[in-house]
Amino acid sequence: MKSETYAPGQVIIREGDTGRDLFILTEGRVEVSTRGPQGDYLLNELEAPALFGEISFILEGVPRTATAKAKTPTTVFVLEQREVRDQLTSLPQWLKPVLATLADRIRSQDQKIRDLEKEIIRLTGGPPPPLET
Repeated sequence: MKSETYAPGQVIIREGDTGRDLFILTEGRVEVSTRGPQGDYLLNELEAPALFGEISFILEGVPRTATAKAKTPTTVFVLEQREVRDQLTSLPQWLKPVLATLADRIRSQDQKIRDLEKEIIRLTGGPPPPLET
C-alpha cells in the first residue's frame, strides 16, 4: 500500500475512468461528485478517516461512478486491487460466493440511487444546483 498526497482541487479519481484501486482517506477532505446535464453535482463530502473508490475496487469491469477531488490538502493510502486479489486465493471456497453476492448488492444499490436521482430531477423539473467552483 502506498501513500499519496493531493492539493486542493486536484482530482484523485474521475467518473468514467477505469481503475481498481481503493482509497483510504487519512488526512483532509474530499468532494465526491457526479456529472449532470448542467454541470457537476455534489454527492458527498468525505472527511478522514473514510474510504472511497470501493465500487470499482470490488466490481470488475465497472468504471468509476463518481469523481473524487481533494477539497483541502489530502493524504490517502492506495490499496491496489491486484494486491488483494493475490490474497483472495487463500480464502475458503464458501466465502467467495458470499463476497460476490455482497458485490452484486452494492452494484444494485448504486444503480437504484442513480435511478432515484434521475426521478428526483424529473419530478422537480430540474437537477440540483451545480457545485460551486
